[in-house]
Amino acid sequence: MEQGPLAFDRRSTELGDFAAVGAYPNLVFSTPLGLTALLGVPLVVYLHLYQRRFRPHQVSALFLWGNTETHSPSGRTRQRLLRSPSFWLEVLAALLLGLALGGPLACGAGQAEHFVVVLDSSASMGAVPPGALAVDTSARELLFDKISDLPSNSRVTLIRSGARPSLIAGPAVLPGEAREALKNWRPGHGRHDLGPAIAMGREFAGEGTVLLVTDHLEEGRWPQTVEVHALGTACGNLAITRATRSRGRGENGNPQEQLAITIANPSQEARIAKLEFSAVDTPSDQESAAPFGRVTLQIPAGQNRTHKLDLPKGAPSIVARLDDDELALDNSAYLAPLPDRTLALFSPLGADLRIGLGLATGREGAQEIDRLLGLIEDSVMVSDANDAHLAIAGAAVGSTSTWTLAIEAPGDAREILIGPFLKDLRDPVLKGATLDGIVWGHAAGFVPPGVPLISAGGAILASREEDANQRIYHFSLDPRRSTLQTSPDWPILLSNLAEERRAYLPGPGRTTLRTAETLQFRANKPATYSLTGPQNFELVLAGNRELLIEMPSIPGFYQLHRLPPEPGKSESDSTEGLIDTEIEQTIGPALVAIIAVNLADAAESDLRDLSSGVIESTSKNAGTRTRANWLEALLALTALVCLLADGFVLGGHRLRPIPNLSTEEFAL
Repeated sequence: MEQGPLAFDRRSTELGDFAAVGAYPNLVFSTPLGLTALLGVPLVVYLHLYQRRFRPHQVSALFLWGNTETHSPSGRTRQRLLRSPSFWLEVLAALLLGLALGGPLACGAGQAEHFVVVLDSSASMGAVPPGALAVDTSARELLFDKISDLPSNSRVTLIRSGARPSLIAGPAVLPGEAREALKNWRPGHGRHDLGPAIAMGREFAGEGTVLLVTDHLEEGRWPQTVEVHALGTACGNLAITRATRSRGRGENGNPQEQLAITIANPSQEARIAKLEFSAVDTPSDQESAAPFGRVTLQIPAGQNRTHKLDLPKGAPSIVARLDDDELALDNSAYLAPLPDRTLALFSPLGADLRIGLGLATGREGAQEIDRLLGLIEDSVMVSDANDAHLAIAGAAVGSTSTWTLAIEAPGDAREILIGPFLKDLRDPVLKGATLDGIVWGHAAGFVPPGVPLISAGGAILASREEDANQRIYHFSLDPRRSTLQTSPDWPILLSNLAEERRAYLPGPGRTTLRTAETLQFRANKPATYSLTGPQNFELVLAGNRELLIEMPSIPGFYQLHRLPPEPGKSESDSTEGLIDTEIEQTIGPALVAIIAVNLADAAESDLRDLSSGVIESTSKNAGTRTRANWLEALLALTALVCLLADGFVLGGHRLRPIPNLSTEEFAL
């Protein structure tokens, strides 16, 4: 980009300073718009030229003064400029303030070196090769040395890599501030592309050098303006690469839970993995919990093994740990209690219709919808429609949060259709359903309300109607004249509908996640939440009915609390009505979820391809213009002194002692 005397690089606006991509011999002020404050100088002159002045009059008594008019009705007129101390002090104050607001650069500003660094924040940067320092420790020492070697008045920008790169320090901070920020840097992200972080660094550096500190040396990947310092050392490792917790049933048919822990051995030789399990009642006890079980597994080189453990239903949080090895972040697996996603089902249909729709077997002593309960995992039958999450009925039933599959065939007129059927595949309820080879008997002339989902010819056979939290699926279907309920598509439709409803239940969708994975939390009403976790992590955020949170890169247990409304404020919801703020404020923050975060990244735990080396850059460090903030402060302080002196001068005239009334002289 061609640079004129007053041009500046677009990147400089992100730094708060002007980037030194060219010479700026005439660029004196960083904020020229602030120079408009210099208009105060002619304003002061104008006020002194056109101020009203009165001549002294000597009188022998005040009553002789009377009500004489003391000013001309024609307004202000120009008079001789009195260059008094007050005039000069006010002009000088206006001049100094205008210059300070302009941000002077030429006087005291200079050219400084801009050191731009991209830190690979992958979890593998925390590896500790045998007989060597941890890679992240070596990276800090390298950067401490380089920052210490910078010329005085230099600037530093530190960038953390990740799926969304971010700043550790900067942009363009002083070296001392960068060193302090570097002490708190901790790698921990799963495998990700370093390209976005490099692109951010090049935006800050312009044509200057970007230093990449990593543990993989990749020849020829980066531009010549990128200097690479790779500090990795190839080594073996044992890692927990997968951890799941699920519901199930034991051999006796009773409900229980099952853990599945997968351990990988990305090493050159076989290793023995010693795995222990601990129960954690509260997340704050996760480091001190006593183990309740241990297992030893022999894992061949380059392979993995999965260990399963049965737990009673409703077990607390569980921590699975391996012995210490080359990478600590993948030696632990945290498993939070499963969220309550039990689906409440209800059907008021008659026995014959329930059997005809495949919802019940009709066996003596069986539940009224036993076949449906067997089809839908983690479901229960309720006897009140208002307590149901999903109802299968002849019309909409239940509360405003009850979803209904309405089997409707009003009137006596019937029409038999054999397809082809047109489906709206955007609706997840129809996912996987083909409707091939079925016979559909529907109520002729009946048009179900809502958005059409299934149609044939000009007839609408199924539709979806939504109202706030309630959703109704209308099926114009006569089971006595249809084969849909006996086809493979029917259980697919019922399962899809149940899982779609389950996804909208309040609470977290999942409670065991990976680092940088998004937590989805649903609520019945808007609220403010607080997420707390290891290493004093805390995040406060507001959410409506759906809250999406990207989990941090620090493995461990996190707690999500719903905070009470602020005193004097109330929150409203279109379907739930007003929240009782007084009760919520009395209760205080409510724990709504415990979330477990794990690294669980097989690619990141494989340390066999770590490498070291240096790739020099063909350019030098970027430059940046530094602003003389001390000069701005000095100008502003001097202006303040002038204003105080002006007030003292003017106040001195008002505070003179009043002469004796017999010979007084009044200066008006």
